[in-house]
Amino acid sequence: NSECSNTIGSFSCICNHGFTGNGVTCDDIDECSLSIDNCRHQSRSCINIDGSFLCSCGSGYSWNGTACEGISVRLQGPSSDTGTGRVEVFYGGQWGTICDDYWDRDNAAVVCRQLGYLNAVRALRGYNVPDGSGKIWLRDVHCNGNEQNLTSCLHGRWGNHNCGHDDDAGVVCSSTDVDECSEIWTTAPAGVLNVSTLLGVFRADATMVIPEMA
Repeated sequence: NSECSNTIGSFSCICNHGFTGNGVTCDDIDECSLSIDNCRHQSRSCINIDGSFLCSCGSGYSWNGTACEGISVRLQGPSSDTGTGRVEVFYGGQWGTICDDYWDRDNAAVVCRQLGYLNAVRALRGYNVPDGSGKIWLRDVHCNGNEQNLTSCLHGRWGNHNCGHDDDAGVVCSSTDVDECSEIWTTAPAGVLNVSTLLGVFRADATMVIPEMA
């Protein structure tokens, strides 16, 4: 963390930029706690690292070169106005698609919620999704279904993928709650009764044994 300079008969040590001390012992300068970073002027949060600092926009936001902006989600395709289509995210000033690797209903639930829909009917993959064009932003998205925005889910590095647009991910969203109880004979395991419908989900309590249907 310091630089040594040879002198005639001796030497001198100077701490590197971002460190403070006598040159022999150099400690990191915490620019964040000292408020000498420039992140706050750009609406970003400061993260201290050895010898320097990083500016972060936080979950759900990206840096467009001058300020943090919300990472938006939209649907594209002939039925996008009615809640069905290819999912695209706006990142770094550009719209792009998502690979359908591991794309499931939990992921769709987060997208539909972010778009203001009540329910995710299903996740779309492959030939069920109209092919996009241009940038492919994300792959390997893993949501648990409770996140408020897609970028809060686990995902690969932005722009890093091995997908084509025939792998674009999509969703079917609905503003009407789905009564999963009406489909309980095909969705609940044998031996489960007392099914109560909730908003967007259902709950099953094993309080009575019922016969498995053929």
